[in-house]
Amino acid sequence: MKRPKISFCISSAGRIGLLRRCITSIESQVYQNYEVLVGCPLDLPSFTKVKLLKTDNHIGKTRNLLKSNACGDWLVFLDEDVQLSDDKFINKFLNTMLNEKLDVYGGFYKTDSQSSIFDRAYNMTCNLWVLRGNLKGPYVLGGIYILKGSKFPDYFDGYSFGGEEYPYFSELIKQKCKINVSKSLEVIHSPNHTLKSFFQRAWLHGKFKPVDKIKGQRVKLFIKYNEKLRVKLFAGAYFVTVYISQFFNRRSLFSNNKEGLKFEGY
Repeated sequence: MKRPKISFCISSAGRIGLLRRCITSIESQVYQNYEVLVGCPLDLPSFTKVKLLKTDNHIGKTRNLLKSNACGDWLVFLDEDVQLSDDKFINKFLNTMLNEKLDVYGGFYKTDSQSSIFDRAYNMTCNLWVLRGNLKGPYVLGGIYILKGSKFPDYFDGYSFGGEEYPYFSELIKQKCKINVSKSLEVIHSPNHTLKSFFQRAWLHGKFKPVDKIKGQRVKLFIKYNEKLRVKLFAGAYFVTVYISQFFNRRSLFSNNKEGLKFEGY
């Protein structure tokens, strides 16, 4: 049986410590048929068996460059502040892939025991943004997403902050891609937020991502979510900040949509 090659495509902002941890979690995998590509706008120290690509400071263009240079059967996109949860992560994915035979996979965020309350709350909000009850047609795929080869369209270049994921995954759905988010593919996420950066991120989230129309469902998921009360309080404050930002920035968001993209469902 052919052993598929895995291409890890890492978007980096130049945070060396986080990037090193991310690469180490890949190098520790039991499954060894893979390549690692890192796109970064800054000069980075060389890493063994890692292909470094110089990019501008634009997440969509960085991911496009990584995709065009990858040669794996499966492309795994992740950011530098993410680590694979254990040394059998690839094996678990391959087992999932063999059983489900889908085109695109996503995974949830996992918080390690050393994380601050801000990181725990942020990861909770990220997971709630992904969760949609029966998970039909997710518009984001969480902390990691895996594409079958490079046949998928490029990212739209009109977004420099995370909002590029919404129209992109809308496009995947329109192309009838078979998509699923799997709990078994969760990854450790360490954004290292402070109080200030936590709420700055919430404001940017509301500014650059389309208005969400499934708040009622998310409230139910929020209540059921397994986290401590103080973490939930910060997560709730994050969502409130997002919605306030969306209210003030909704007009500019759509008026600046020069490419005519449709934000379906949001």
